[in-house]
Amino acid sequence: MTASAPPRAVLLTGATGSLGGRICADLASQTDVIVHCLVRAKGGSTAADRLRVRLDHPDLQPVPDERLVTVPADILQPDLGLTPGRLDELAQTIEGIFHCAAKVHLAKPYEELEAANVGGTRALIALAERRHALTARPVPFHYISTLGAFVNSRAVGIEALDETATPTRQTAGRMGYPQTKAAAEEVLRAAAARGRISLTVYRPGLLLADSHSGNTSQSDLLLPLLTACAALGTCPSEAMYGPAEAADVVSRSIVRLSLRDDAPGRAFHLVRPDSVRVLDAVDAMTRAGHRLTILPPDVWWRQVQEHSSKGRPLPLARMSEFGRFLIAHDTEHQVPWMRSEATWSALTDGWPEPDPLDSAYFDRMITALHAAGTLPAPA
Repeated sequence: MTASAPPRAVLLTGATGSLGGRICADLASQTDVIVHCLVRAKGGSTAADRLRVRLDHPDLQPVPDERLVTVPADILQPDLGLTPGRLDELAQTIEGIFHCAAKVHLAKPYEELEAANVGGTRALIALAERRHALTARPVPFHYISTLGAFVNSRAVGIEALDETATPTRQTAGRMGYPQTKAAAEEVLRAAAARGRISLTVYRPGLLLADSHSGNTSQSDLLLPLLTACAALGTCPSEAMYGPAEAADVVSRSIVRLSLRDDAPGRAFHLVRPDSVRVLDAVDAMTRAGHRLTILPPDVWWRQVQEHSSKGRPLPLARMSEFGRFLIAHDTEHQVPWMRSEATWSALTDGWPEPDPLDSAYFDRMITALHAAGTLPAPA
């Protein structure tokens, strides 16, 4: 598929986050676009300081200053906290929106996350509608969602789903975060139906460590499982076979797919065609010297809860419902098969397949966790 010419300037949200920072760097390396990063100042740091700290990570390609514009703003504020003049200037400048920002918390209810994840999306739709009013052209809107919006699909009778599936509050289950992502997709589809935006949706699954360095972020959903295994000296005999991909491959894929002429109106599942065995990461721990006693999943989960009630709470216990999906120890917490053949076909069209997520990959991940002190080295 021939790629269309990229826009001259785009707005990116979430650039100070793990995935958003990667997308910023990949936009700079794969295209000639100028990236306007919407960043909220925090504490004593300026928005520009926060952005540069994130982008100066050794895993990221350098982003030249002339390709980067910091936009101090806040998606929780009316008009993004910008003056009418600045808002119009931004609307006239940007030729596309990449919305990656989100408040991620797997234990909080929908009501506590709605303002950031749904309300923030509405604020960006309003910006796109302002540009539409000025140019009479729909704005390319690239939304980074999550396959977690389908985590409860088996409970509503869906065993497998592909890129044409539509998430709902029912497929998202009881967790607030995936519910907000399903709701955000709904308001975006409505805006696309009104002709205000040209929508492309990207749904990552489990975001794993960098495929080359093995470095991972604190938001990696495997970390709570691994730290619980290290703290308890035990591990479950079974765990999820889940949809997953290395974070750098996800980011690079989002940018590549966004340049395709056939991207508008489509959704992409940014995961390997074959599910990844979560216990492969635990096996790498044992190869690195961790001595772990294997327990049945239900017994191990009780051990996690008991440890958290008696001692220092384990992060996995605080994840509550998602932790149960991660180890999949009952029929109620079985993740459906997230198909990605159409996405994989689009990505490998003239592009080599990424490196395998094999034992060497997970060994690099555990080595990096030990080096960073995120995971205690074996005694």
